[in-house]
Formats: sequence, structure tokens, C-alpha cells
Amino acid sequence: MAVLRVDQLGKVFNGEYLWKDISFSIEAGEKVGLLGPNGCGKSTLIKALLGDIEYDDGAIFFAKDNVIATVSQKLENDQENHNLLTYLLEMFSDILEAEKAMERQQKRMEEVTDDPDALQEAIERYTRATERYERLGGYQMEARIKEVVIGLGFGEEELKRPMSQFSGGQKTRISLARSLLREPDILILDEPNNYLDLSALAWLEKFLTSYKGAVLVVSHDRFFLDAVIGRVLEFEQGRIYSYVGNYSAFVEKKEQIVENHNKLYAKQQEKIAQTEAYITKYKAGIKSKQARGRQSQLDRLERLEKRGENHEMSMRLQQGVVSGKKVVTLKKVSVGYDDKTIVSDVSFELQRGERVGIIGPNGCGKTTLLKAVVGALPYGGKIQYGVNVEVGWFSQEHDLIQEELTVLDTLMEEGARDYQEAREILASYGFMGEEVYKKCERLSGGEKSRLVMAVLMFKKPNLLVLDEPTNHLDVYARQALEDALEEYQGTILFVSHDRYFLKRMADRLLVFEEEGMEIFPEGYLQYLSVLQQRAVDKVKKVSAKPKKVGDKKQERVRKARIGEVERSIESLEQTLEGIHQSLLEEEVYANPERCMEVNEQMQLNEQELDELMLEWEELMA
Repeated sequence: MAVLRVDQLGKVFNGEYLWKDISFSIEAGEKVGLLGPNGCGKSTLIKALLGDIEYDDGAIFFAKDNVIATVSQKLENDQENHNLLTYLLEMFSDILEAEKAMERQQKRMEEVTDDPDALQEAIERYTRATERYERLGGYQMEARIKEVVIGLGFGEEELKRPMSQFSGGQKTRISLARSLLREPDILILDEPNNYLDLSALAWLEKFLTSYKGAVLVVSHDRFFLDAVIGRVLEFEQGRIYSYVGNYSAFVEKKEQIVENHNKLYAKQQEKIAQTEAYITKYKAGIKSKQARGRQSQLDRLERLEKRGENHEMSMRLQQGVVSGKKVVTLKKVSVGYDDKTIVSDVSFELQRGERVGIIGPNGCGKTTLLKAVVGALPYGGKIQYGVNVEVGWFSQEHDLIQEELTVLDTLMEEGARDYQEAREILASYGFMGEEVYKKCERLSGGEKSRLVMAVLMFKKPNLLVLDEPTNHLDVYARQALEDALEEYQGTILFVSHDRYFLKRMADRLLVFEEEGMEIFPEGYLQYLSVLQQRAVDKVKKVSAKPKKVGDKKQERVRKARIGEVERSIESLEQTLEGIHQSLLEEEVYANPERCMEVNEQMQLNEQELDELMLEWEELMA
């Protein structure tokens, strides 16, 4: 059954269609990726689906009573004063209301023991509230919150932290946590990978893979798309095309489909040209009737459009002078803010031509270290550059861009010979036509990233220091950037969460861990291999660990107790079922004293059941 159906949707922007005749459906439990170049209208479509903006043509249908969730970083003013737990609990308003209803009816039962009719009504309402609370997952609510919060990289102690103290990136992760908590029928995610480190990404992939609901996700993370989705919807020239399979399957299938389509397109164009030539030649002669007939056929012809012409970029990155063999050396470098050390005792050396990646959990100091390397932060220890080293710095904040300038003027300020040269360079970075006159303050994150790369290309540094260079870039721009960096002859030091990028670009990998920094000389694949081997070794070590003399006896005692607890739980559940039934019998609800007695017994049994459930969870841990 389809949870979402879109029928011939169209959206006009500045007098022209941004996209039109968009039609697709998403089935229950289906995982779908929405792809397309930046600016094609992916986020606009997401906003239309969520009702945040109006659309001009067509219709959107969601299955009746389906729960929809998305991710937002924007908080209401009163939410800024909430702590994290309170903010997350807002997603459980129905459960909390059911809990309050239970409390109200329980209090009501105590107040109307002398009124059989009122007591019976209170009992029935209490029963309904209890059933609803259980059906909504009230007993699992707290465990669910902890699972999602910890999975996305927050500590349990942060549940009491005010929302106003979290950064923008953390708020995005928190918003993602809110959306995941209730397992909606369809989860609509616009670039959920932003602000997630590698461990949080791995958790999210595992979560979404086993997630029962449908997912529509905009993402440029090719590892993520391969792991999660089973179908691709791709924007191309204002239309949308569907491909079955994950990202890798999409790339392979699209190439073949587009190639076959364009062969048909070429044949049709050839046929059209021949027909038009015939019409021109004979429209006024003896064969004018045949010429008019062919014109009618041509007018009725459903013309094909050439496919596969999404933004194609050919980025170029060149070094100027060649640096010395030793490019930069770090010895016992430490960096911090406000008397708090973020990076401590880091030492390594970069050789000419090396591509070195840095990874680690959010907050470990990766960006801080890069800023120290480029001289943007004070540091302890020693950072020494080699001969003729010229640094090109790409920061997440796009420091090289002046907001008041246009895209074209930015390159002219850097010393382009003339507008023609500037436009040629910008075209290779995806800035075409009137786009070069756009003010930098109006650029998207992806456009700013491409412009910074264009500036770096013009500066021709021989050491590139890149902080998350693929953030905000679409999959097409990421591919172009990787191609450019592979051709680049200089040295590269970079931080990235993009696993495709890491695999392709990192000759050597520096990994920040709690106990310090570890170096993997063969890059990202070696790092993954080592992680897998360590996991296997850990399992073997635990399995081979000799047991103490008393361990076997203790395990037998634990298993025996589990059996006892499970039998007690089953017995109590049956007892409570009988109590619930007895409360509906006239001889009970008509007798206030008997009714109060039964209710007291029910409360005692429920308390005992809660204690047994807690013990069972501890025994099973």
C-alpha cells in the first residue's frame, strides 16, 4: 500500500517551472533516495510534501492517519529553555496524555467509591487509558529515548542540558532524534548526514535499514545511500526519473538507460531533420499534399528530450611553485580554547605529494588542529613548514569569500586577467550564465564550497588544507572535486566524514581516539580492516577467557532465577487480566468496599510486575 502518492506536481519559480509533471509513489516500508544537482528543487519538493510551501499543479496524497516526521533545526522560543529530555518528550505528547488520563481516572476511582455508576465509568476510562498507553509504547518510552540519543552521539547525562546550550549542528542531530523516536509511517529526511560523525552515521544506517516505516531521504553520502535505500528518484532537467536499487545500482543502470534513450533521441532527430527537409522542398510543388501530411505527422510527434545533461563540471586544481620534500612537521602540538585543551600532543610529518586524511568523533579537535596548522589559532608545541610551501585553506565557514561581492567579482579580486578568464574558470566549477552575477551572500552552502575551490585553483597553492570539503556538495560536484584532487600534484591534508572521499583520497589516515592519535599508513580501507579484526579479536578473547570456579554455578543460578522471574511475570499478568475483568462485574463495581479492595490489589500487583520486569532486564543484560 502506498503511504505517499504524488500526481503531476508542478512548481513555478520566477515565472518558470522549477519542475513539472512530477509523479511517483512510495510504498509502506520502502526506502527511497531523492537525488539531483544542487538547485534542482529537491528541498522545494520536500517542503511541498510537508505543506510548508504551496505548489502550482497536481496533487499530493498521504495515506489516511499516517504519521509523518521530518528534521528541523529551528526551535520555538520557549523550546530554547527546555532541557533535552523535555524537548524529546514533546514527541510523546499522546503517551503523556494517556498517562495523565490514567492518573486522573485512578484518582477519580478513589473519589467515587460510594457511587457505583460513577465508579464503573471511571474504571472503564482507566482501562481504556491503560490500554492506549501500552499500545502507544508508553512502557518503552524512556528506553527508546536513551537508545536514540546515545546512538546519535549524545551522553545520557546531556538529557538534562538546556537546548540553548547546544550548537546548530547538535540541534540538527537532536531534531533527527525526535523524528526517529516515534517511528512514523513515513520519515522525510533532508540531508540527515550533516553533523554526524562516522560512528553516528553507522548507527543511523543500521537503524534505518531495519526501520519498519517508509523513508524518503535527500543525501549526498554515497556510502549511506548504498547501505539504506532500495530505489532512487533523480531530478533531471525539471523532471523526475525512478531507478530500482541502491546508489551504485542507480549509477550503473542510469548510464545504460540514458545511453539507450539518447540513441533513440538521435534517431528521432535524424528522422525529424529528414522530414523537415522534405517539407521545405515540396511544400509548394506537386507534392505539396504529401508535404502537408508529413507536417501533420511532425506536429503530432511526441518528441524525446536528450537525457543525462545534469550539471557537468570539470574542476581543475593546480599548484604553482613546487614545495620542498618536507612540507609541514608537527611536534607535540596542543591547541585549546579558554584554558581547555582540545588537541594534545599531536606529532606527524607531511611529505610532498601525500594525501593525508583525519577522522575522529565530533568534538575531538580535528578542525581545531587544521586551524592551528594554517595559523588561524595559537598553539603549543611546534609547527614547521618546509621550503616554498604555499597554503590553500578551505574552511567550513568559507573564510575566503566576501559576502558583499558577486561570484564574478570574487575571482576578479583574486587577480583574474579579465572577465573572460574569470567566467571560464567559474564555468568549470558549475557557475553558468547569470549565476556569476549572484551576490555571495545569496549563495547556498554547496555554491560557496565550489566558489572557494575556484579561488584556491586561482591561487595555485602547493599545500591544500581542507576541512570537510564535500559538505553541501551534490554527488555530481563531489565526483568532479575528487577527479580534480586526483590530478592535483601538490600535498593535501584534510578532514572528512565522506567515506567515499576518504577511500579514494587518503593515502594515509590519522585517527583521533580517546587514548590518542593512531596512524594508518595505508588509508581508509586499512582502518576498516583493522576495526573489523579488532572486533573479531574481542569476541575471541571474551570466548576464550577462562571462567572462574564459581562462574558455572553462578550462571546456573542466574538462569534458574530468570525462569522463576518469567513464571512470576506470566502469573501476575494472568492475575491482572482477571482483576481487569472482575472490575467490570456488577457484584464488584456495585459494591464500593469490594471495588476499592480490588483496585488496591491491582495496584500492588502492577507495582510487583514493574519490579519483576526491572529484575528480568538486569538478569538478561
